Formats: sequence, C-alpha cells, structure tokens
Amino acid sequence: MAKRTNNPACRKKKSPSGLDPALQRRVVIEHVRPQVDCGRFPIKRVVGERVVVRADVFADGHDVVAAVLLYRKSGDDSWREAPMTALGNDEWTASFTVEDLGRYEYTVEGWVDRFASWRVELSKKAAAGQVVASELLEGAALVDGVGHPRAGEIGGLLRDVDGHRFMPDYEPEKKELASRDVVSRRMEEHIGKGKGVASRFGTHLWIDITLLGEHHIKHNLREVYEICHYFLGIDPVTEWVPVRPAQHYTMGGVRTNHTGESPTLKGLFSAGEAACWDMHGFNRLGGNSVAETVVAGMIVGEYIADFCDNSANDLKISTGLIQESLRQEQAKIDRLLSGAGTEDAAALMTQMQEVMTAKVGIFRTGKAVGEAMTELEQLLVRSRNIGLRYKARGANPELVTAYRVQKMLKLALCVACGAYARTESRGAHFREDFPRRDDAQWLKRTLAIWKSETDTLPSLGYEPLDVMKMELPPGWRGYGAKDYIEHPDTPRRSAELEALKKQSNGGDRVRLQAMMMPYESLLPERFRGRNEQIDEPITENL
Repeated sequence: MAKRTNNPACRKKKSPSGLDPALQRRVVIEHVRPQVDCGRFPIKRVVGERVVVRADVFADGHDVVAAVLLYRKSGDDSWREAPMTALGNDEWTASFTVEDLGRYEYTVEGWVDRFASWRVELSKKAAAGQVVASELLEGAALVDGVGHPRAGEIGGLLRDVDGHRFMPDYEPEKKELASRDVVSRRMEEHIGKGKGVASRFGTHLWIDITLLGEHHIKHNLREVYEICHYFLGIDPVTEWVPVRPAQHYTMGGVRTNHTGESPTLKGLFSAGEAACWDMHGFNRLGGNSVAETVVAGMIVGEYIADFCDNSANDLKISTGLIQESLRQEQAKIDRLLSGAGTEDAAALMTQMQEVMTAKVGIFRTGKAVGEAMTELEQLLVRSRNIGLRYKARGANPELVTAYRVQKMLKLALCVACGAYARTESRGAHFREDFPRRDDAQWLKRTLAIWKSETDTLPSLGYEPLDVMKMELPPGWRGYGAKDYIEHPDTPRRSAELEALKKQSNGGDRVRLQAMMMPYESLLPERFRGRNEQIDEPITENL
C-alpha cells in the first residue's frame, strides 16, 4: 500500500531558511490527493497498480511554476522522481507504480521556473512592440548562472587522476570560478604534470558535480544531465564527467561599426560570433555569447531594418557585375568537379586541425606558431590542387568540404599570423615566451586582410584603442601577480573617472554614465532612454 505522509495542504507554509519572506516568490501546494486525513492513514493499492497523484500548485504573481512528484519505499534513503504535468487551473499530475509489497511514501515539490517565467514575459513584451533590452540581459544572466554559481553557491569541482581537487592549488581565491582562459591553462598545465586520466578518448581530467544532488542536476542542469547520459553513458548524479579544454568560440570576426555594418563594404552587416562588434576583447566571460547574440541581434537588426527602409541605400549594381561574381564562384566549383587534382580535401582539413591544436593552442610560443604558419601556408597551396572522387553536382559532402577547406585554411592563417606577431599574452592568447600583458604596445585590435586570391599569407593591420574614452581602463584582472605593462594613458583616465564619481556624489547613475562614457547616441532611436532595473523601477514620474 502507498501512504501519503507529508501533505503540504495540512501544514503551515514556511519560507526557506536564510531568505527574507518579503523578497521571495512563494510557491503554494494544496489539495494533494489521494490521501486520507492528511496522510495519517494509508491509501491502498496492489502491486503493479499505478498511483496517480494530483495537486494544486501555484505561485504568487504571474511566475511560471514547475512541480515534481517524489516517492520512495519506506526505509529507502533516496527519493525517486516523476515530473508533474500541468492539467490547467493550477492542477498538476504525475504517477508511479507500486513495485513491491510494503509501505510507500510520496510528496510533491514545486518551485518557480525562472527561465520559463522570463521567456513568457519576454514574449509578451516583444509581441506588444515594447523595448526588451533589460529582459534580454536578464535572460543572459540566467543562462550564465547555470555554469557560474553566485557567491556562496556550490558548483562543480575539477579533479585529477588521483581524485584531488587541484584548482585551489593554482587559484586559491577564484578556484573553479576563475575565467575560462585561466581555468583552461591550469587544466592543461596540470595534465602536463602527469595528472591527467588516460583513456581511449585521450588524456582528460574530471569534473565532479555529484555534490549538487540529484534534484539540482536533473532540474537546473537538465541539459548537462542528458548530454552525459545519452552521449557518454554517464550518470553525473553519481559519476564524475571527463573534461578537457577545447576551442568552441571565436572572439573576433568581421570588423563593424556600432551599427553592425562593415566600415569598408557598404551593406554588409554582421552580428554575434561572426562580428568584431566590441562586446568582447581577448576573452569572453561566461554568458556573454548569449548577451552578444540577443543584444547585437536587437540593435544591429534595427539598424539593418533602417538601412533597408532608406531609399538612398537601394542597390545600384549592374546585373553584369552580379553575373560575373556568380560566374567566378561557379568556375571554382566546376574546376573542383572536372579537375584532375591529387589532394584530398578531408585529409587537408584534418592536418589543419592537428596543426592548430598542437601549435596554436592554449599555450603558444613564437617557434611553434611560426612552424604552424609555414605548415598552414603549405596546406593552403596544396588546397588549390584538390581532386574529388565523387563528382555529382547534387548533395555531395566531399564537394562541400573541398569548397570550404580553402576558406578554413585562410581563417586559420589569420589566427596564426596574428598570434605570431602579437608578442604579449592577453586573455585567451597566451605566449609562453611573452607571458606579460603589454598595454603600452599591444592595446589594439588585429585586422587581417587577404588582398589577392593568389596570396598565401594575410596582410596584418592594427586599430589602437582609445583609453581616454573607456569607462573601465585596462587593469589587473584579479588572477596571479599584477605583472603587466600599463598603458601610459591609464593612470590619467583612472584619475578622471574618480573625479567624475566624486563630482556626482552618489547621484543619478544615468547622468554619471553619460559623464564617463556616453553611448545613447549609438543606439537606434527607439532603444534610447532609461533602462529599468530590479531595484529601480521606471515610474510615470521619471
């Protein structure tokens, strides 16, 4: 038989410890059924029969809630879970099967689904044509919070072959919460000391999230749980997960102005990871990929619409020029299909990947990167003699690889040449032979240009940054020793900013922002104005 032993409808609601009840969203659970006298007496079911549980679950305000049914056989240490389904009118249901004779216990747990609540609110405001800038940033913060716990919260622990948690040995203050480039270097450094775990997939380390508990992992980190379960055959609730640093994001791209448009090719817009739009420097903080996507998508999208609405931007290109461009690209494909080249496109791509991983990876030296440049240049030359075994003009993966690999090699050469020329370390770019950050010489963007189809190396140019316009001049990042070469304008700009803060005397933040680094003129007109903050709502009087 199954017994209801913990009925929220029969007890006083309590606030979670440590939280001010006035500041939290209360979730109410009522009318849990089936039950007899608030669980004082058992309901009866036979082995093999399903126990269908229903409850009313709702929250203060308009927050979206979620619920789960927890059940176990009396005497078991852990609860089993069954996600509950909303039936409407605040009613939720789930079920479990009585597997053995004996007494069972079940209870219902509910919580505010912050991400779903954010999504609903965002959809409503977007559909109504309202400005959603603050909502987009809030969503980015929610996503970031999954991988980067707030102060005082528990996250995953990095462990080595001995099970030792090693990050505190390298970064006593930040530990696993150091920035991605720092953690990546420490992981590779630890592997280099022989502390990696050998496996058929290569040497790796472990991340331990078992301390978070089954409920947190399956609900707050559901995507992580499913990836581990379906792709690795690992249960992260009880097992450690193999990890190793890998490149998965490009900081840089098509150089644009504040509207997202290329300064050298009218009508070419870029946003997100494909753009150099100035949201990131040489390192991307957690969550800023989402922030750039949604913020740049909103702002650049608006500018694209404005561009298309302006008749002055109507295309005035001869059809002959368009046809010539099409003819050139078609000729490239025809040469691949009809040529008698001897190089294998897939093999060239594999060699490129191996060179980049081995010599232009997390740790770089002038010698290794220089060798990589030579090898990549040779691969680029060889890629101009690719031959295809399968010459169909329809769906042809080999043709796609052959068409793309030359472009991939050019991009790899941009990265390698830029890394070779930059004789310093900055963010994710770390030169073992030049470990110091040098703001005096290298506080500038690298611009790579291919001037001719026949070039085998890109031409590099640079775009200096103006420290005197920065709201936050470059300084110490908070990791390791304060060992960097300061830009000559940094002390002067820092002094200016401190004077402005004293002048404002804790006054209006918007006015202070305009004094330190005005930006409103760079926004589309309908996005200008004051942004609402959680602790500073916008009212009619503002």
